Amino acid sequence: MQRYLYSDLLLFISCCSSCSDGDKECFTPPPAFFADIRNGDGRSILSQYKAEDISLYYLDENDGSVNVDFYIEGFLISGDLPFISKNGETSFYLEIDDVIDTLVVEVLKDQSLDDCTAYFFNYVGFNGKPAELDTTGQRGVYILTRE
Repeated sequence: MQRYLYSDLLLFISCCSSCSDGDKECFTPPPAFFADIRNGDGRSILSQYKAEDISLYYLDENDGSVNVDFYIEGFLISGDLPFISKNGETSFYLEIDDVIDTLVVEVLKDQSLDDCTAYFFNYVGFNGKPAELDTTGQRGVYILTRE
C-alpha cells in the first residue's frame, strides 16, 4: 500500500515551535478530519443527506461497532477520528444509503520534534485507493470518491 505524507506537518512544526520555551513540553493534537464525499462524476453527495442518515464507525477488538462522532457543515467533519487513528492504521466504515464504504486512516506522531508532541495524517484511503487531499481552501479536505 502506497503512503503519502501531506503538508499538515508544516502546520504542526510551526505550532509546536511557538509553544516550546525551553523546559516545557507542548502538545499539538491531530487536526480534525475534513472530508467531502463525491460520486463517480465528482459531484458532492453530502448535501443530499442529513447527519442522521450517515453512520461512521469502527470495530473494536471484540468486533463490536463503535460510533465515531461527526457533523456535517458542507463537509463530513470529525475531531474523534484522528485521535482513534493515532495508534496506527485504523479502518472505519462509512454507511450511506445502505452502502458501506471503507475509510482507512493513519495518523502518526512527528518523531523529529524534541520538546513537542505533534501528529499528522500519514495516510487516508477510501475503498482501497488513496484519497485525494484538496488544499485549495482554508483547510485540507480529503476527497472520498464513491465509484
